[in-house]
Amino acid sequence: MDNLEIIVITYNRAELLGTTLDRLAASPFSTCRITVLNNASTDHTQQVVWQKQSLFTNLRLVSNVVNIGGDANILRAVELATAPYLWILADDDSYDFTDVSDVQQVLAQGSVDLIHVGAHTGVAWDKGGTTATPRQLVRQGYPYFLFSSFLPCNIFRREAFLPHLIAGYKNIISLYPHMPFLQHFYTEDKPMYIARRRIVSAGIGAQAYDHTEQYLGWLRTSRMLPNRRDAMKCLRQQFFLDNNVDMALYYTKLCLRQRAYRPGWPWMFGSLTVMEKLRFFLVPIGRALVQLGKLTVRLVRATGHGLRLTWRFLKATARYIASQCRATVRGIRNIINNLKDDE
Repeated sequence: MDNLEIIVITYNRAELLGTTLDRLAASPFSTCRITVLNNASTDHTQQVVWQKQSLFTNLRLVSNVVNIGGDANILRAVELATAPYLWILADDDSYDFTDVSDVQQVLAQGSVDLIHVGAHTGVAWDKGGTTATPRQLVRQGYPYFLFSSFLPCNIFRREAFLPHLIAGYKNIISLYPHMPFLQHFYTEDKPMYIARRRIVSAGIGAQAYDHTEQYLGWLRTSRMLPNRRDAMKCLRQQFFLDNNVDMALYYTKLCLRQRAYRPGWPWMFGSLTVMEKLRFFLVPIGRALVQLGKLTVRLVRATGHGLRLTWRFLKATARYIASQCRATVRGIRNIINNLKDDE
């Protein structure tokens, strides 16, 4: 298949890379031009590629002189590719090449600029075999932005991506360098194809950033869409697809706590449903009332204890004064009696 080029990006995961190459060698895509883009790995990545050379007709290794970062390596892959279509793969995902004839046919026809072939695990793949525009698919419940964020999901026409290469480099700071092209594709609303079967499923490898950084990067990426409503959909699909209210509240508050991202708070809050917005205000108020109630109970108990101590002190003082008064009276009486006896 001369019109598709596959580039596998990798860094210090030689064993996973070997497994991925084995899967590709046993697939209908084994005759494609396949490049392993090594991001200056320090393990035995090169030896693994050399060992797999005999399994392919067109396998090459390209190694970066220095580690340019995983996101920059994605754009480097776009620059290196020469075939009309490009499929960038990671080295830690799962593949099922049981039925890929429909994808091969669409690639041969060259009728679309984008093909979705995979998704995150745990998300239904119920639009397979469909040709439609992204907006049509989103209206039907298809998580276009979520699936697009998973890089190996996308087989795209390289010439369509190139005008967005600079925007991709600028968006490296947001961890999604491929999304400017895919957001523009959504805005243009051109036809795309969804593979009949899920070919690739996202794996969970070692990440160089934490979940909070990923969220804030996706917030910035979502805001690049020119239409606010589309930006809300993009933001919500990535993190709130299952209507996880607690997560929605968490990220909304995160925007308020992070000084650099406070301008994103209206976007975050605007993506919440009516019930989530109510909960955003009512839950903290409810928690504050509970704490206030507990504090009041403690105060009442402390006040009651203090009153009891004060009452005991006053009673003891009164007894002491009374005893002193009685002693004084007895003394005076004794003095008077002594005076009478002296007379």
